[in-house]
Amino acid sequence: MLFPAALVNGIVRGGETVKLAKLALTPIATPGHTAGALSWQWQSCEGERCLSIVYADSLSPMSNDSYHFSDHPVYLKNYRVGLDKLTALDCSILLSPHPSLVNMRGRLSVAGGLVDTGSCKAFSKASSTRLNQRLTNEQAGHN
Repeated sequence: MLFPAALVNGIVRGGETVKLAKLALTPIATPGHTAGALSWQWQSCEGERCLSIVYADSLSPMSNDSYHFSDHPVYLKNYRVGLDKLTALDCSILLSPHPSLVNMRGRLSVAGGLVDTGSCKAFSKASSTRLNQRLTNEQAGHN
């Protein structure tokens, strides 16, 4: 099935709210796996209960072994700034492109389900740990 082409009529920048019907999505620049990555935050309500949902784009330090994050200090700095932004977000439910990175299956199997107000902080910390390990490996001469 073919879908009609999407109308592209602007550039999305971090922090500028994008409206989609009643939904207000806030893009957050979080360069990680790719330089132009955007994570998204929005509120979803059911009755009187509103939760902050965050889709954290790929913040894994994965790349070809020939690429060294340490060779790109500006990019590395922006990567860490993106992780700090993620840590600071109001975050009730965390989504990611790789559900295993945010323990989606495990969270679905417990009471409370996807709701975990510490999930963005935990994900950011785990991503930072993997990045630091990657940098250590680069310094040691192996990935």
